[in-house]
Amino acid sequence: MIRYEYAVAVKNRFEELKNDTASNWDAFKMSLVESAKEILPKKEKKKKSKWISDEILQLMEHRQQITDRNSKEYKDADKNIKNQCRIAKEIWLSDKCPEIEQERKFYAQENKGINKERSVHKCWVYKIK
Repeated sequence: MIRYEYAVAVKNRFEELKNDTASNWDAFKMSLVESAKEILPKKEKKKKSKWISDEILQLMEHRQQITDRNSKEYKDADKNIKNQCRIAKEIWLSDKCPEIEQERKFYAQENKGINKERSVHKCWVYKIK
């Protein structure tokens, strides 16, 4: 359905722009881009890491708006994002540490009679005493 609507919109735009004095490539390119913006749904960004907050994602979107990557504004935004990520990751890890410790203690008690040895292939080998 979307594919058909997009094809029709591109065709209609290209027909309208064909009469312009601009080159055909520019007209075709513009018709593709504008039709895509109108018809195609925009994919939402998913959090790749569990510790990235919505605030950090908004900062990343703002950084993408800046066109000159060598500007002071871009570098400041990038530095701010990295600092926010570092802080958020540290908080997330410190919240997870008690859970990890609790699980480690639980499994250590459950597996008292089992020795763990690391094999050459970096996987755990279990030996029963």
